[in-house]
Amino acid sequence: LKAAYAAVKGVKPGFVQSVVQKLLPEFAAKLDPVWTEAPKQDQPVKHFEAERGRVADELLSVTDGKIDGAKSDLVKGTYKKLRPSAKKHVEEAMPRLARLIQKHA
Repeated sequence: LKAAYAAVKGVKPGFVQSVVQKLLPEFAAKLDPVWTEAPKQDQPVKHFEAERGRVADELLSVTDGKIDGAKSDLVKGTYKKLRPSAKKHVEEAMPRLARLIQKHA
């Protein structure tokens, strides 16, 4: 993962930050239904974490939909190589992501 990240960062200065900023509105649209359906008496973070598989699928649907339009063959190849293990990594990041959203919600 570190080597892939370093390679993608080298595409152009600020590439990763730019891509994340462009994807954030679509990610937010995918995350909002899960966040708002959380039972009000429960902590939304617990609900979000319980739905980690669904959330990972939603987030990855955004990137899956974008990758074919990527201009860089390096980016496409790296994504396709890492995609099979991506869901596991996104699910593992769910507690941190849920707390970040709660902090700014």
